[in-house]
Amino acid sequence: NQGSRTSPAPLILCFVLSAVSGIFSSLLVFVLIYSVMTKYAFEVLIRTSEGDMTPPGFTGDVFNENYGLVFKQIGIYLIFGAMVITLYGKGMHVPATIVGISVLFFLPAMTMVLASSNSLIAAINPMLLIGMVSRVGWSYLGIYGLLFIVYTAQANAQKLLLSIVGPGMVMPIFNAINLFFSVLAYHMMGYLLYQHHEALGISQRSDEDEQIDVTDAKLDLFHSYMDKGLLDAAKAELIGLAKEYPADNKMQQKLCNFLLAHGNDDEKLKYTRHIIPILLETDRSNLAASLYLDLVAGNEKFALKEAGHYLGLIQALYGQQKDKQGLALGNNLHKRFPKSPEVVDVYLESAKVLSHKFSRDDMALKMLVFAAKAFPKHPRREEVVHLAKTIHRMSS
Repeated sequence: NQGSRTSPAPLILCFVLSAVSGIFSSLLVFVLIYSVMTKYAFEVLIRTSEGDMTPPGFTGDVFNENYGLVFKQIGIYLIFGAMVITLYGKGMHVPATIVGISVLFFLPAMTMVLASSNSLIAAINPMLLIGMVSRVGWSYLGIYGLLFIVYTAQANAQKLLLSIVGPGMVMPIFNAINLFFSVLAYHMMGYLLYQHHEALGISQRSDEDEQIDVTDAKLDLFHSYMDKGLLDAAKAELIGLAKEYPADNKMQQKLCNFLLAHGNDDEKLKYTRHIIPILLETDRSNLAASLYLDLVAGNEKFALKEAGHYLGLIQALYGQQKDKQGLALGNNLHKRFPKSPEVVDVYLESAKVLSHKFSRDDMALKMLVFAAKAFPKHPRREEVVHLAKTIHRMSS
């Protein structure tokens, strides 16, 4: 990234922390340096995910605030480390190995979820992690491979430099290289979030909100309730804020993450029924699909009041390659909306998916024949008939 190459801030910080660790070699200094390095790397990730490709400068809000992210990340390491050690200690080697491999695979996702939600519970929630990886798709495996290369290069660079300067410079060299490669790795994770910000519901930074996070400014009471352990009060506050500010994508994603961790099925249904039509009507269909997938996909009680909303949501699901979920949502839509012309649009799109991706020409033809007969005056009827003839000819 051009902004990252031209800014000297990361290199200056590398030099300063390296010098400090060389002069003061106590455990306390090591902890402080680790905290500063990790906090700075998180700031890089967050800024990149919001579309700001320049690394943070040396400002008070970068170094003086929100070290909770650092401690929560350490908490992740302690939780899963204790889990693996306990399993090994009880002789359960296979489960311990499975947990260890799973943690290594999802560790970048945990870091990204932690940075975007500031929630330890969300960062270790398996459903949220699996949902995130599935929405990102192959890009996650790509970033995982790049991170492996980065950290391998970090280890090789440390070995090379230590062989040149000797053991007396272990800590300065370790800290300098660790910060440099951490900034690089976290920038890559942030860019992955930036690339998929619509699917993940991450809002982008603009000139007006660059100086202040508008969403966080609204969450003071919510955080106060959470700090006091008042979970129900925090939930009610966040639900109220999400309804009050429906245009705030970040707020909606935060509530989604919270409901994944703490919500019941009724709360998830009530929220999605309210917010998904709003998102669809304001051209945020990708976020609507993401919330649907995370909170209510497969729940038979989920329902929308308008056929047009079903059409928009199903098209968004197909756009995210969630074909099975889209087909399930549109199944028998004519029974709920027998006279709605959007039924034809849904069945036409679903027939294409059934035929092209699942080779179910029989189901596709049945759907198209019904649409042509039930809606003889629909403007897309000729398209329906043409597709039915094409599928019939190809299957024959």
